[in-house]
Amino acid sequence: MSEETPSGSHTNAWLGAMGEGAGFIPTAADRAAAAGVFDNLPLAGAQLELPDVHDPDWWIKSRISSGEFDREALLPATVVLRKEHDMLAHTLRSLPSQDAVREYLEDYNARARRENSAAVRDASLRPASSEEPPLLVPLVDVENWVSRWHRLRQL
Repeated sequence: MSEETPSGSHTNAWLGAMGEGAGFIPTAADRAAAAGVFDNLPLAGAQLELPDVHDPDWWIKSRISSGEFDREALLPATVVLRKEHDMLAHTLRSLPSQDAVREYLEDYNARARRENSAAVRDASLRPASSEEPPLLVPLVDVENWVSRWHRLRQL
């Protein structure tokens, strides 16, 4: 389907509706196919196992159930940081130096402060009827944990 533009030239109406660079996409795909980029891809030609009912999240659900990626990546940052806090002793034991421990803890506190600020800000947007307090991430005393790191290293 072709249309005449005000300047008198003809354009493809479908590509025009897709935007300025839409014509580039088929060309790049054609060149890649000709160069063999798509040859021998894993699962090429394999049937997709689609669910019987329409589910827009079928792909991600199948990836989760197969165990192919880290489920913790789906958790809210606050929950991940609280889990990280619970594992501090184990994590710090593996760090090689006092400077590395201090740097790790300062980074943890910075991320915790950022998440706590967001949680408090989000809580202020909730209706007044909401009685749930925001989930906050505990901060750590860096010097206290550096001292604990020295004791952990002696064990």
